[in-house]
Amino acid sequence: LHQHTDTLTAFALPTNTTMSIKVVAISTFTVGWYWTSSINAVATQELVGHHSDSEVTPISLALILTLSQLAVGGILSICVLLGMKQIGFADTSVFANWDQGWPSKSDVMVGFLHYVGCLCTNMGFAYGSASLVQVIKLLEPIETLVLTVLVTIFRSRGKISCSTVGEVVSLQQAFGTLIIIGGTSMLLSQNSMKIEPRSVVAALASGFCMSSRNVLKKSVAPNEKEMALPRAGPSHVSNTCADVFTKGIKTFCSITLIAAISAIAMLLPSMIAGSISPQQLAVFFKDPGQPFAKAVFFHCGYNVASITVLSLTSALVHSLLNVGKRIVNVLAVAVVFGVPLTISGKVGLAVAAVGTLVYNKGAFPRLLNACSYKHLALVVLILFFCSINLGIKAIPSENDLTLVSEKVAPLLAYVELAPRDLLATMAAASPCEKTVILDGHEVSRGSAFEYDMAGDDNIICIQIGKVVGAAVYMGRIVQRSTFSVMEKYLTEASIPHRIVERKDVIISGRYLPVTKESNAQRKKDGNKGNFVWQYGATNLVNPYTTRLVTKKNNETAAYIVASANLFLFRKNEPHLEKMMINMAQSMANTVAKYDLPSIVLGIGAQVEFGEDVSTVTMDGYDSYKQLLREVESRQKSKSIAVRGDVTERICQNSGFTHCLSMGCPSLTISRNMDLGGVLKEKWDVVRHELKKDGGKKLKVVLALPALQLSNKDYGPALDLLMAIYEQHDCYFILQSNYDRHQLSTYTKGSVDKSRVLEYEDQVEPWFGFMKSVDFVLSYRIHGAMAGIINEVPAVIIPTDFRILELVNAMKLPLLPMEKTKTKKYFSLLSILDDVSIDFDEFEQNRRDKLKQYKRILGDVGLEIDPALDAILLQ
Repeated sequence: LHQHTDTLTAFALPTNTTMSIKVVAISTFTVGWYWTSSINAVATQELVGHHSDSEVTPISLALILTLSQLAVGGILSICVLLGMKQIGFADTSVFANWDQGWPSKSDVMVGFLHYVGCLCTNMGFAYGSASLVQVIKLLEPIETLVLTVLVTIFRSRGKISCSTVGEVVSLQQAFGTLIIIGGTSMLLSQNSMKIEPRSVVAALASGFCMSSRNVLKKSVAPNEKEMALPRAGPSHVSNTCADVFTKGIKTFCSITLIAAISAIAMLLPSMIAGSISPQQLAVFFKDPGQPFAKAVFFHCGYNVASITVLSLTSALVHSLLNVGKRIVNVLAVAVVFGVPLTISGKVGLAVAAVGTLVYNKGAFPRLLNACSYKHLALVVLILFFCSINLGIKAIPSENDLTLVSEKVAPLLAYVELAPRDLLATMAAASPCEKTVILDGHEVSRGSAFEYDMAGDDNIICIQIGKVVGAAVYMGRIVQRSTFSVMEKYLTEASIPHRIVERKDVIISGRYLPVTKESNAQRKKDGNKGNFVWQYGATNLVNPYTTRLVTKKNNETAAYIVASANLFLFRKNEPHLEKMMINMAQSMANTVAKYDLPSIVLGIGAQVEFGEDVSTVTMDGYDSYKQLLREVESRQKSKSIAVRGDVTERICQNSGFTHCLSMGCPSLTISRNMDLGGVLKEKWDVVRHELKKDGGKKLKVVLALPALQLSNKDYGPALDLLMAIYEQHDCYFILQSNYDRHQLSTYTKGSVDKSRVLEYEDQVEPWFGFMKSVDFVLSYRIHGAMAGIINEVPAVIIPTDFRILELVNAMKLPLLPMEKTKTKKYFSLLSILDDVSIDFDEFEQNRRDKLKQYKRILGDVGLEIDPALDAILLQ
């Protein structure tokens, strides 16, 4: 083939070598077909993985990739034909295949089917995995058989008989088909094979189109079932293997050019409609990278080889060889991506290979001579049903090792760790010495019972979204000693990831784990609402990458100050004010002592209603200033999270720039992905029930105001609450030590004691009760937040600036106190009618605050809780 035509004349072929040359030609092109196809499958899957996080949709990726493959294939084949013509090969014009220089209807149909088949193959890769697509396409012989029979029926104009069908489809081919189906079912039943319906449909459609292409191409030239191969004599020198290659190139070129035109016709409307933007196209061509180039050029190579083989054989034999190609592709993907082949998968491949041999009579003539077709049929049917049965039994359960995606880290798995919050790290440290965060990617999941992690605190963890688990690499839990191997794999596989070292953190004002001692300590707190913000601040931090400590050590990375009503400005209460000043001074001294990167969560100012906050400063309150000064000097950016705009304004008035209005840390307690949407639905349900029958069955929680009985606003507030109490299934939840006595005194004991609840030493039972409630009406911020974070709608009636600024900062449902003084409310419905709330705005504000918290924690090297991060990633 490397010499000119005159040189080839010297190598005239004798007649008895004709079949040998044909076998060599088919074998050579089949090997090239298998090799280039495997590289194309791997490259396409890598390309899909690289764009899994981009704005390119699977359909857009398939359209762009298919057009690139076909366009490049057409151009390259034309170049090859022109080159061959220059060195002396005759009849290299692609147009020679077309009547009068134009393609016939059948040529157009063949090209269009080729395009749709390529597009569906790429869509299968985009939606699923290389293994799944190749396994599904093992069924292509069945489609070819069916189409061949249909074409035979059509050509005979409906005059069909069993003998005619038997000429097209032999019993042996039918048996081989059954075996292939059995092997395919076993491959699909592997634990490592995730069935993605869209990928399956695309793969089936691709197989149907390619089979239709092959059958149609052969049926339009019924007298040319196989290409003529060389005869003896120098006069037939042009009929050498070079002619076989030339015909293959010409056939590929003619089909690909029509397919490329079809691809352009499909892509242009998508671009005009805006579903595919120029920016999406630029993603591929600005930095195409090795996977894109391989996916394009090796697609051309394997199609040239495939169509050349088709020129040498029949459509049925071609589909048979295609089965072998699928098997090779499955093995190639298993090797490259580390996809485990189970016993079921290995047996399935073997069964499919046997089916391929059975399909071809010449492969085992002795077996056929020794057995009758009846015996063979019995053996095949038994093998078929056994393989189907094995396949069904091998379907994985929820606890099996299930591969989620081949796009990323197939050699990796994870054993999901039990859900935990940061409180647990006080009693038992996080086992994750390092955590590898795979942003937006997936790995396989293993069952905890397969691995023994008891007592381990030096394992490597993987975080995928809100799920965290112990990393498993090559079937083993990854620990400190083996992490370098896993890290090398992540780097070489170009898998985007971050490695987070476990950090020790001190939190001042944390919520202590439930113990007898901590409960006794909390019982002394005169304000049970403190439990709510403490719980929120403590569980804001990632519990798998963080370990709480109470004293500074060489590994302590950060100091978190969690507080509430610290900046008190009340000259008329000097004793209380002095207590807060001393507390601020103590905090300032501690920040200076630890000298660590520091942040503040939930701190706030307390001023009287009616005071002009625009003029309030910290002048004369040196302890307040010192605390802010110590913290700011250990920060990179605005990381003092204050309760609201009032406190932020006072900080600014005093010369401090790192204060940021964030509301209460309790806003972060809920892990609901759309808390605003849930609250809106329940709000509407409450309104519906109130309008229907007054809401007699509604379960309502009432929270008392933080006012003394002698305060002129206490009585009107209690009158409103009691009016609601009489109409619904109501419960009072006490937050202050004086609440019970004042409620009993004002109502003269008319409130049923069983409906007065107090959670005096822990917040968890309080949250548990709130989950059973329909609505909350509260004069206190944390009484309302206990409901909101548990997906219960609430209305807050603020009694001072600290509550009002929290309500405004978190976009909560508000009924102004002044309005209750000018209007008498006798029903819950009348209250709801006067409350304006936008739950979409609430949810957006919640997400904005979570973003800020993530940034604030990041400034001191900490990670936000995975479940909260997942809300931001959705």
